[in-house]
Amino acid sequence: MDSGVARAVLPRLARDLRPYRRSLVGYCCILIIAACSGVAAPLVTRRLIDHGLRTHSASTVLIYGIVLMVVGVIGAVASASATAWGMIVGTRMVLDLRTRLYEHLQTLPFAFYTRVPAGALQSRISVEVYEAQDLVKLVFGAPAANSVALIAAVAAMATISPLVTAIALAAAIPLLPPLRWCGRRVHALARAQAQANRDVSAYLAERLNVGGALLRLLFGHREQDLAGVRERMDRTYEATAARNLTFARSAVVLGSFSAIGVGVVYLVGGWRTTTGSLTVGSVVALAGLVAVLYSPMVSLATSGINIGGGLVAFERVYELLDFPSVVGDPVRPIPLARPTSTIEFRSVSFRYPGFYESAPASLLDNSADEVAARWALQDVSFATVAGGTTAIVGATGAGKSTVASLICRLYDPTEGGVYLDGIDLRRLSLSDLHAAVGMVTQDAHLLNDTLAANLRLAAPEASDAELRATCAQAALTDVLDRMPDGLNTIMGDRGYRLSGGERQRVALARVLLAGPDIIVLDEATAHLDTETEQAITAALRVGLEARTRIVIAHRLSTILHADQILVLDDGRLIERGTHESLLKHGTRYRRLYMASVP
Repeated sequence: MDSGVARAVLPRLARDLRPYRRSLVGYCCILIIAACSGVAAPLVTRRLIDHGLRTHSASTVLIYGIVLMVVGVIGAVASASATAWGMIVGTRMVLDLRTRLYEHLQTLPFAFYTRVPAGALQSRISVEVYEAQDLVKLVFGAPAANSVALIAAVAAMATISPLVTAIALAAAIPLLPPLRWCGRRVHALARAQAQANRDVSAYLAERLNVGGALLRLLFGHREQDLAGVRERMDRTYEATAARNLTFARSAVVLGSFSAIGVGVVYLVGGWRTTTGSLTVGSVVALAGLVAVLYSPMVSLATSGINIGGGLVAFERVYELLDFPSVVGDPVRPIPLARPTSTIEFRSVSFRYPGFYESAPASLLDNSADEVAARWALQDVSFATVAGGTTAIVGATGAGKSTVASLICRLYDPTEGGVYLDGIDLRRLSLSDLHAAVGMVTQDAHLLNDTLAANLRLAAPEASDAELRATCAQAALTDVLDRMPDGLNTIMGDRGYRLSGGERQRVALARVLLAGPDIIVLDEATAHLDTETEQAITAALRVGLEARTRIVIAHRLSTILHADQILVLDDGRLIERGTHESLLKHGTRYRRLYMASVP
């Protein structure tokens, strides 16, 4: 077991388990009862043999036989109860920990999700958290029970034969070096196994969904895909096999010494029986107590082996819990008065976070190389038209979507600031910002849930009547009428039961339902046909009347009537004006417009 990791993880784990301390105390008490029954059984057997069988006393045999059965039943009940209790406490702790992880994941910056595969997160929040469950009983239950059993067994053996007790304890000394080696080896292998499981989960999660299936059906290459799965499965197998092989080696060592210990007891005890120093019952009791003695000794000695895997799991869980949220609420947020009207960029420059700034290294692709990020925006300054439309245009990679991300505070500027009605976004609470600013992205994401549930992400308390009215405003009435269960129709994985244009209209309806004062439309009509686009554009003029609109568009025909048009090129704002003025004086805009005209 890595002592550095243990020092870092165990104190924190102890603090996290404080809410469960009463349950853990009860769990330890039951384990101690089970351990004591294990020590009592050989002592009762000794009395049965020496005072019952040797004297041919039927009543004595009956009494001690019944006592032995009672002790056995108590031990069985205590062991079963401890197992069940440990599972209950561990499961409660794991579910609470998964909830904490999910809660923390909600606060992490957008860059985190652009870097970390979804499968890797699923592995961390599911597989590794459950692997950590066993650490509870290994750290807080087994040591208490094993210590009591060890002390009781040694004391009982010493009262029978100090010589045999000393020899039995000495026989266990050679166990320590190989067990220490096994502990260090298992810790390293547990980390490799966790990483291999993460790679498999990430690979499968990307392929076992609608998008992955579509790629597979469109491009084939089934054998290459299977080869990738086999390669990752093989790495997982190798790490798991190596870890289990190490456990097997430790089991061979422990089993051998346990057998030797019992043999030594019979040899020494048997010799002393022939001299009259020990009774037969004492020898049998010593043999039973040696087994009881070696079991807690082995458990305590191998705690490093068993705890190693759980420590690695908790280490990785805490690594994720400790990853900072770069974009969060300020300590003292400034209250935001609504309605709001103006977004302003003041000398904003921005570069995307580096690879290892975005997420813990263990969640990232091992093959990823850190490269210096270029400036996505450079010294950009502008203000939107209050209650009007500001359009942002430019070639692919010019920085348009980056502007949208900064307005919604998916990222914070590297230099300069973004202001909402004169207040730096970093001084606002995220709830105020989300209420004031809404965004429709180019690639609308829908949950595998009902249409109503997808819409209510924007307004949880909205009634069905409000949902239908919003659908009508987003030109979704015909789609809603075709759905077999209306608002209760399941959308399918990522909304693939709908066409791209229909998904886009659901996203538009969602933001209309939210009712923000400022709305960002990032290629919001890109998937729509011309007729539907015109219908929705007209509906938006009504639905968003008097609200500030920021429109990012490749299709310049949609922004001809914008109050101002901003032209970006390689992260710089190079031109601004109305459509007419830019056609006359804007070289870059005129070139973009002429290229878009059929």
